[in-house]
Amino acid sequence: MMDREDEEKIVEYYKKTLREDAKEGKTLADAYRHIKNHKTQGYTTRLFLVDWEGYFNENKCPVCGKTITLKETQYLCEKCGYTMDADLYERARKQYEEKKVKQEKAAEKERQLHKQGYTQKKLDELYEKAVKETVKEEEDESR
Repeated sequence: MMDREDEEKIVEYYKKTLREDAKEGKTLADAYRHIKNHKTQGYTTRLFLVDWEGYFNENKCPVCGKTITLKETQYLCEKCGYTMDADLYERARKQYEEKKVKQEKAAEKERQLHKQGYTQKKLDELYEKAVKETVKEEEDESR
């Protein structure tokens, strides 16, 4: 049923996922910084959440929630004046869609592991092991 070799495969899968997630974060982070800079120009910086689902699936403005439209090379909100470079927007949208697909695959993988007899507690332990090994490997590489 569950053996050490299977567990090591799960740990390797989690480590691969962790590394990919770290590489993928840049474009969404760039889009977030752009939105944050726009929202805080001339105001005191404040914490807020971006509704990525509405932003990408419904073309909703992250500032005021109204629909944004493509005008030449910029996405523009007619209501509040928010703009974002179309290339950055499209890269972030593509990354967001890829991340959603990846999350769905990961959820399916976890369902399969549960069917094979792995408890959530055991999977959490294997994930923590993967995190520790990944951190150690990255520290070793940076030396």
